[in-house]
Amino acid sequence: MCFARGRNGDVYGVNGLERGVRYDVAADVKHYLGMAAPTNKPTLSSSASSPKYYIAGIDIIDGGFNYKKVPTVTFSGGSGSGAAAKVVMTDSRITQVLMQDYGTNYTSAPTITIDEPDTTPPTGAGATFTVNGSGGITDVRPTNVGSGYTSAPTITLSGGGGSGAVLRAEIDAAGAVAAVTIVNSGTGYTSAPTLTFSSAPGGGTTATGTAVITLAVTSVTISSAGSNYVGSPQLTFVSTDGSGAFATCTTDPTTGAITAVTLQYGGEYGVLPTASIVTPERFLPKKAKLVPVTAPAIKGKYWCAFRAIDATPDDRGGPIASSLSPLADIELSSAAGSISWTLNTAGIDTDRATHFELWRSTTDQALVLYRVATIPKAQTTYTDTFGDNELIDPERTIGGVKVFAALPIVLPNGQVNAYRFNPPPQNKSAVVMFQDRAWYGVDVPGRKFDGTASSTAAEPNSLYFSEVDEPESVPETNELVIQTNVRGADSITALMPFGAGMVVFQHRHAYRLAYAAQPIIDASVQLICQRGCLNQRCWDTYDGVAYVVDAMGMYVLDGNSAVPISDAVDTYWSNSVINFASSAWFFVRIDPVTRIARFFFNESGTHPDRALCFHPVTKAWWLEVYAQRFSSSECLLLNNRQQVVLSGQSTGIVLAESGVQDIDAAGAAADIVCNIRTGNMPLSASDPSRAIRVLYKPTASGDGTNPVYLNLALHYNNSATARPAAVYSDTGTGFIATQGSGVALDMQTRRGGGLADSTGYAVCKFVGRMDDKSSSGDRHMAISYTATPTVDGAIILYGTAVEGVAG
Repeated sequence: MCFARGRNGDVYGVNGLERGVRYDVAADVKHYLGMAAPTNKPTLSSSASSPKYYIAGIDIIDGGFNYKKVPTVTFSGGSGSGAAAKVVMTDSRITQVLMQDYGTNYTSAPTITIDEPDTTPPTGAGATFTVNGSGGITDVRPTNVGSGYTSAPTITLSGGGGSGAVLRAEIDAAGAVAAVTIVNSGTGYTSAPTLTFSSAPGGGTTATGTAVITLAVTSVTISSAGSNYVGSPQLTFVSTDGSGAFATCTTDPTTGAITAVTLQYGGEYGVLPTASIVTPERFLPKKAKLVPVTAPAIKGKYWCAFRAIDATPDDRGGPIASSLSPLADIELSSAAGSISWTLNTAGIDTDRATHFELWRSTTDQALVLYRVATIPKAQTTYTDTFGDNELIDPERTIGGVKVFAALPIVLPNGQVNAYRFNPPPQNKSAVVMFQDRAWYGVDVPGRKFDGTASSTAAEPNSLYFSEVDEPESVPETNELVIQTNVRGADSITALMPFGAGMVVFQHRHAYRLAYAAQPIIDASVQLICQRGCLNQRCWDTYDGVAYVVDAMGMYVLDGNSAVPISDAVDTYWSNSVINFASSAWFFVRIDPVTRIARFFFNESGTHPDRALCFHPVTKAWWLEVYAQRFSSSECLLLNNRQQVVLSGQSTGIVLAESGVQDIDAAGAAADIVCNIRTGNMPLSASDPSRAIRVLYKPTASGDGTNPVYLNLALHYNNSATARPAAVYSDTGTGFIATQGSGVALDMQTRRGGGLADSTGYAVCKFVGRMDDKSSSGDRHMAISYTATPTVDGAIILYGTAVEGVAG
């Protein structure tokens, strides 16, 4: 299985062959991954008895007047309770009533009581005004046409306060004034000027007449400001001749005094009007009249569904929910008292689910559902008496527990919401946590999203991602397909979160995937290199780079390019030494303390029993062969240091680099047999000095009765069999050769038999048959070490130097 750990500590595991598992670490409980949704709709019925109503709103029949403070609205009667409203006022009137609580369980309209207004009339008193106006001559009315004029008389104007008026008289054949033309009406006249006609010659009669002026109000001056006026009182203009002036006043909000007059229209007057404030009847104190509007609490068409939830606590991301059941609808043509629910639990994970949540829409809409109630798993019926106003109340509680929640079916951007809680796909064998989502990939051919067998094509390059912070919620719409533009078909083999992106490995290619917020919209995928990965466990990261193994060898990936590093041991790949038939069990692990990268594999069998080891500092490669097979490994924080543990075939969990003993299947202490073999080293014909120098740590002091031997063997020309020593040899440099066998080093600090103390440095001489003309000559050599540590001490080699080889 492949495992990933979520933000809340839970572990998620998949293998692609069946439904994945979730391990609740805190509760030590294992479940199937995700919550299966109900497959059947709920069954719904209604009861027409005891219908209930709520206060849907308040009609304002009369807003009243002269409310000096916001009045209080109270509801009484109607058998219900809870209704509350707030008044909005404008200029001492009630202009709007806002419902704060619609109330519940009303059987008839309640009575509304509202405060009385201030009974003191808001008329004010004491304000007086001076009206200012002016105009021009608009007509001349002759009182005597005169006689005896031989030419038109002149007309002189005097008085009236204005100027600029010019009048021209015209006479008829009889010498009388026939008409007066207004050449210029003049301006600034506040009263009609006096007209004087020039005298008629020869004893004729002098004409007379009067001027008519039209005045407009130009301003209103406050003579006395008065007091106790409210709002914006209007001036009333009174004149014996004319009309049309309009002006309003501004009042001091504290004293009610008139502070300004705003003239809007000057009107037309023959005589300037007087101005005063007369309060209309509509501004006299009056009590408001309000009427409640009731509506059925349960009436119309509703859409209903339910889902299962588990017992994961809130502080750890719970509860985990399933997707909703299919929607069921019920249409009520008249007011009902309740809706009865009956749940069909088919398809639900009854072992994981602990409760059911009931969800219902408000009347005649299927966009948003509201949580009705949460009931125990054993309860499959429920009586729902909530009206729309209660359903959408964020403070709604049942038994003192707040139950309100809203669930849009689809989000405004079109994204799936109520049905996003699908369990992860069952045909993917890899899961990783990348940013705030779980990612599922690596297809198991011939299986569908739900894990059932399929005869159709598989999803070799599909990735599925979870919802944000919901690793177990993976709707089928959350799919990304790696679009490949390379020659030859390929498929995803591994996923690796790495830096700011996630590396998606195929057999022969590697891609970098990154996204900002919503992968389906803003994900970008770029080809990194033409190298791949064997499986989800054949990569590990250390010091900012990844060590990856594919069918061509091991390479280092820095996120942008791949650097091969396994050329020295390439024969393991090129000569088919590695048993790729069981590569599903291969894995890579880096020891952060020793910095050694190990590729665990086998040459036969199923599980790995050996490892190719690489040290990034010395660039050295060697082979380790183990006494048992391993299936996986992990790096854990143990005793405040990073240590590698392995899953052993016969001894359970093995702690790497930990000492001298293992535990066998029976639980007893057992020695570990160690075997290390280097890569092939070409023999040098120019260097006759051939020696192997070993720097090691002597084991615990003893008397020589329990020696710890390091056995050295030489493999010429890639032979699997070591070449035995030709003669017995003990040169005093540490190693002792036995004829027909190998070479051994006693590593104890104090050695018995009169031998000198171990110094931690030993030398072994070797020879080789170098003959370029002979096909049987030695061309290259490899070194292998074999040892069995005991309770007396571990085997620690600091380094090996080989003389007489090239490179």
